[in-house]
Amino acid sequence: MERLETDHTLVDIWVIDDNLGIPLRRPTITLLVCSYSGYIIGFFISFAGEALARVIRGIKVAIQPKDNVPAGR
Repeated sequence: MERLETDHTLVDIWVIDDNLGIPLRRPTITLLVCSYSGYIIGFFISFAGEALARVIRGIKVAIQPKDNVPAGR
């Protein structure tokens, strides 16, 4: 995790409010990708725009232990 790339992408789905039944808007996903391996190591989904807080939350997900993730075989 020496060098990361960040990508903000508008997700191609609409979120519908359960109570009112109206469309809210499209969420944005922030991906943190390892520059060396190309693996996605962290992500964060929200309705806020591209902001520093979203990148920081994605980094928090990236550095958390991943003991509960099964080994890909």
